[in-house]
Amino acid sequence: MRNRRDEWIATGIFEDLEQVCLETYDKIVGLQLEDLSVDGCVVKAPCGGAAAGKSPVDRGKQGTKRSVLTDRAGIPLGCVLAAANRHDPPLLRPTLACLGRFELRYGVGLPEDITVHLDAGYDSAKTRDLLDERGCRSKISQKGFPLQAGDRWVVDRVSSWHNRGFKKLLVCTEKRSESSPRSSRWPTP
Repeated sequence: MRNRRDEWIATGIFEDLEQVCLETYDKIVGLQLEDLSVDGCVVKAPCGGAAAGKSPVDRGKQGTKRSVLTDRAGIPLGCVLAAANRHDPPLLRPTLACLGRFELRYGVGLPEDITVHLDAGYDSAKTRDLLDERGCRSKISQKGFPLQAGDRWVVDRVSSWHNRGFKKLLVCTEKRSESSPRSSRWPTP
């Protein structure tokens, strides 16, 4: 079964299917790209692999971090995998790079005014500079203040669905990182 899946990944079937799903969703419901949320989520990765590292939340066992990008409604738009011990801010650039495919491939086009909602882990001048460079406004929770969920709850909900609702996604058994992003972007109810 994995061999067939690997063939499908190599031929681009999953990317084509993802394109059809996002285009159809955009036509029927509409992607809400004005407000985006990004957050990281750590999952177990007992088999190790290219995108695994010591997990700071699981006693140093192998883990993978998923940096997920969602629109205002919580539709997953992109996912970047890294070792569990990576900080969130360095993953922001490749996660936001997932937006490039919307203009190039999906024909959706990006709105002029995009706001990116981030938690306090991203609160730094480097993050603000990156968002300014991409032409995005930022809404970042400040460090040292009580929980300020605001509009970020949708990305937390997606991570919760992936980890609790779809138990198969809770533990990453893939050793190769090119196999995992497909399964971590979908499914979403």
